[in-house]
Amino acid sequence: MGFALMNTININDFFDPYEMRDYLSSPFNLNGRTIASNGYLIISFPQFGEFPEWDKSHYVDMGKITSQIYIDRDFKPMPDNLKFPDLVQCGVCAGTGKASVVKCQECDGEGEVELENDFHIYEFECKSCDGDGEIITKGGNDECENCSGSGSAYLITDYVDVMGVYVRPQYLNLITNVTGIEVFPDKEDRKLFFKCGDIRGLIMGMII
Repeated sequence: MGFALMNTININDFFDPYEMRDYLSSPFNLNGRTIASNGYLIISFPQFGEFPEWDKSHYVDMGKITSQIYIDRDFKPMPDNLKFPDLVQCGVCAGTGKASVVKCQECDGEGEVELENDFHIYEFECKSCDGDGEIITKGGNDECENCSGSGSAYLITDYVDVMGVYVRPQYLNLITNVTGIEVFPDKEDRKLFFKCGDIRGLIMGMII
């Protein structure tokens, strides 16, 4: 996908095209802005591109969610003394950089399986794919999504302390070296807000 590269922040990095929630699988336009999110971080640009308009009848109130990133806050320059954890061998592809994604055969990609008896039909989360509908195996010709083909990744428990908000290092890497980036740590809500010119966004923090 060849979406826009603006101010060295690539909108492609802020959504997952394979996301089961369709509304997070591509950018969309809302109130004169182009927005992308993967559920853990969100970014908003001045509107560009031929992206679909957000369906305001959707059960997710995206207008309310995005409104918080436009609030004027006491932004500060990104700290230059952040301590990133070391990368380790990717556990998904075993360091090969290649991992195949296939549809789970047990649930036929639905993420749920049904159990039926004489009285009821029960639905359970598929144990083979943990409800993802897909199974990832090392090898093949596809680039490993977990490590972006590098063979190295951060541990799921890794974090970076940004002025009291703990964020995943792979998400922070998306904005750390952007010229003019500023951040506001909301320690109470565990959110790291950021801005650069007309670009606004936030990264959800972790509970440590």
